[in-house]
Amino acid sequence: MRIPVPRRVAAIVLAGAMPAAAEPARVSFSLHSDGGWTNWTVKWTAPVAERNAFRDAVSDEARAELGVAALKRQEAGGDRPSAFELGYLHLFGIGMTQNLAEAEARLRIGPGLGRPEGLHWMASYLSESRPGVSRDLPRAGALALAALEAGHKPAVSLGLWLAKLRERPALRWVARRLIDERLLPADLAERILRQAVKLEPGNADALMELADARMEARDHAEAWRLATRVLALPDVPAKTRAMARLIRVSTAQKAGRVAELGRDDVREIAAMLPRRAARIAGIVAAVIGMLLAAGLLALWAFLTRRRGARGPGWFLTGGWVGFHALIFGVGILHPAGAAITGLMLAVAILLAMHPAVRLRLFPPLRFASFAGAARPILGLAAGLALVFAFNLAYEQVYTRWTGRPPDLQLVAVFLRADTAADMILLLAGVAVFVPIVEETAFRGFLTDWLARRLRPWMAVLISAALFGVIHGFTAALPVAGIGLVCGWLRLRTGGLWLPVVLHGLINGIAIFML
Repeated sequence: MRIPVPRRVAAIVLAGAMPAAAEPARVSFSLHSDGGWTNWTVKWTAPVAERNAFRDAVSDEARAELGVAALKRQEAGGDRPSAFELGYLHLFGIGMTQNLAEAEARLRIGPGLGRPEGLHWMASYLSESRPGVSRDLPRAGALALAALEAGHKPAVSLGLWLAKLRERPALRWVARRLIDERLLPADLAERILRQAVKLEPGNADALMELADARMEARDHAEAWRLATRVLALPDVPAKTRAMARLIRVSTAQKAGRVAELGRDDVREIAAMLPRRAARIAGIVAAVIGMLLAAGLLALWAFLTRRRGARGPGWFLTGGWVGFHALIFGVGILHPAGAAITGLMLAVAILLAMHPAVRLRLFPPLRFASFAGAARPILGLAAGLALVFAFNLAYEQVYTRWTGRPPDLQLVAVFLRADTAADMILLLAGVAVFVPIVEETAFRGFLTDWLARRLRPWMAVLISAALFGVIHGFTAALPVAGIGLVCGWLRLRTGGLWLPVVLHGLINGIAIFML
């Protein structure tokens, strides 16, 4: 990509040197170009005493030699603008041999004269590869930053372009070993972006690039803030808004902002896809995903059933623990998908159980008396009370510690129901089928496998901890509390009926609270 050279070079080079209508008191010049870095036309201005010498010079080269000599005399007399302007001649090799080090030293005088545009010019020059001059991005970045720090707004576009060529964590090894040049250091790129945002607070591109840089640095809270700031700007292109939404969704969990996400954060991203292509791709992906999931689940169920009455071993148990999260993700974006994938999981895990294992985990419900029927109800009430008491205490501690309430799981953003039909499907998937799968996997297979090697309370504790971890960092502790209560009910009753019902009630209440 070429950085365009401003057409009105004279205005840039000579701005503030002298009033336009006044008689020149010193030798100076303006540069004119057709937009490239070669074939410069130099127009000299001089006092009356020296004007004839410039006019009578036999060639442009001779005129340039006169001008360089005059600028050097003026510099020796203490004229700092002459020292600055000589930097341009060193940069482009006009009237002397090109010397980039000397050009940089002289152009850095410019900000002190209120003329930082020279740094912008040199940064532009060093950002491109050309015969005899290698591209030097770190040096160009430092010059662009200096121009921005001096308040030179035209350097913003160059700074953004340079920042996109920064070292990225995922590609650092490749860039350093396979690319024959140095990319812009990430810290320098971020300083450029911050200065660009300071000069142009409403520049959506600068804000987005800075948000992307903050994501790479794992500063998710700042990335969220910058992306949200972009959405508040007027007249932001749809593509930029979609990218800002994507950053919000990507950083919400770790930034502690999940509760602030909305359906627009998903819809604006999806809207960027061609409607027909998105629909076809969605259907094809759903069909392929469902078939693949069904095949894997059928295989896993067959292997698990072959283990016999003792239940699955550690490998198959681990598979059931991880499978439900992986496959449930196939249908997470729509309540119907959640219901279908939840049903698939529930059917598969029920088929996976040997009849003896099923009888142990889900014994027939028989109540000899009213008191016998009331006992499970009291157990459920006690379990709900324990769960809500634990979550209330957790919310108080978390809020006091962090200064904000804990967020919902990120999955909750996508599982919102807009219609009654969506609510029914969502409840079927999340409050019926998923509890069957999770309780069978965690309080069933996993707890039984651990109980054969550890004490029962240790088995419940470990399975609850894993249950919390698999639901994500933010929700890990409260979900582990649910696992402890469900494990306690499993130990008290011997089966999974009460844990499944309690789990379903908790999920159903959470859906309604959304």
